[in-house]
Amino acid sequence: MTVVAEFKYKNGAVTASIELPISESISELSHHIIEEENLQPYEEDDLLNALEDFIQFKKENLNDKLSNEALNLTLCINNDEDIIRYWEKQFKEETVSYGDKSGSSDSELFSTAYHKLVHSGIALDTMLQVEQSYAHDVVNMIQQRDDQIEKLTKQQEESLNKKLETHQGSLSSEEINNLDQMYIEQQSFTLVKWISKIDTLKETQRREYRDWVMKLLEEHQRTITLQSSFSSPSSPAVIKTFPPITSVLPETDDSRVSSLEESFTIHLGSQMKQIYNIRILSANILDLCSIPYDTRYVLNL
Repeated sequence: MTVVAEFKYKNGAVTASIELPISESISELSHHIIEEENLQPYEEDDLLNALEDFIQFKKENLNDKLSNEALNLTLCINNDEDIIRYWEKQFKEETVSYGDKSGSSDSELFSTAYHKLVHSGIALDTMLQVEQSYAHDVVNMIQQRDDQIEKLTKQQEESLNKKLETHQGSLSSEEINNLDQMYIEQQSFTLVKWISKIDTLKETQRREYRDWVMKLLEEHQRTITLQSSFSSPSSPAVIKTFPPITSVLPETDDSRVSSLEESFTIHLGSQMKQIYNIRILSANILDLCSIPYDTRYVLNL
């Protein structure tokens, strides 16, 4: 909103257009008016006071006008229910804007699904194999990047040495700097290209792995539902069969050394019979953390 202010003094009057709400300080506006109108420095204080009073008066009038327009708009609504719905909507929007978003995010859903699958034990080995295959693919791509950059560096060095030998010192410093700048740009372009490829690979792996984990959890929950629907309290307890521990050990020359292992079953409780299978193993603890790489564990989604 633009308003016209008039400032009167002894020798005349000054007229200035002011944009409300004002975006600069009043003192700066006063200084600009004095510079434009060539006023005397002793008139600056009077002009500043007049501007402050004028802007304050116009701001109050503008606020009163906006308030009256809003009040008249509200009074035009004759139905009380419309007024209630209007303010209810405004209150909800204002409250929701300051509140946390409801519902779980994709990362939270994936974390929950991953936690359930890891602790269920049904696909831990497969999940670790898939993760290792993903890491292996990333490492291979990084190695390809390093090899290409190293090859490019050697080619640039050979090209520069060849040009120096051909011209035998006739190249100026500016020409050599231009060659260096061109080589640096080539390496930067190659590096950025490989960074983009690696990021794309990681994002694809992340998306595929998330979809696979969610599908695996759905199948696991569906299987549990089917088993619970066909089971009854009077049915005999089923003892879970554990796979041999050597299935997760890497197949190396050291794997020929047999580990000491003993399994037994215990019964707890006098009325509610609870059966537990316990296995005691004597082996190198680091072998249990080793996951052999197998190219068969690649997701085909």
